[in-house]
Amino acid sequence: MQGLYNTTFKNLNRSQAQNTRLEVRIAELDWSFQEYRNQNGFLELQVSQYENMTLRAQINTLETTVQDYLGRLVVLKGSRERGDDYWQRRLRDATRMIQDRDDYNTTLMVQVQEVARHVRDLAVEAEALRSFVALEMDKTPRFLQLLEAIEELGVRAGAYL
Repeated sequence: MQGLYNTTFKNLNRSQAQNTRLEVRIAELDWSFQEYRNQNGFLELQVSQYENMTLRAQINTLETTVQDYLGRLVVLKGSRERGDDYWQRRLRDATRMIQDRDDYNTTLMVQVQEVARHVRDLAVEAEALRSFVALEMDKTPRFLQLLEAIEELGVRAGAYL
């Protein structure tokens, strides 16, 4: 029974750590989105807004899971005298929740990679556009700086692929 309590406590710690990592990632995506919006007046990134909403929903789900685990720990501490059937059911429920969280995290990583690919593709298009504009125009410095900034974001996005 102590092993079940330790396992549940470890799962709670992992969920809290995952929650913290997701909050940091949301902050990074918010900052990145603001940088794009400030530097990019005519190219829009609707994907980042969608990703932020999705990540916030996932964080809310993980926070609910953490609260559930905290409640389960209280139940485990206070009711050690219940039968094995009860604990088997609790173990199955906890295992199912962990599997759901893992599936959720996998989906999250796929979405982050899709955003990174999209940013990288935008950077490639910006490079081509910058080359074209440099030939066609009087090398408008502000426009070329903007395109270079987009290319730099594309390079950074490669780290998430």
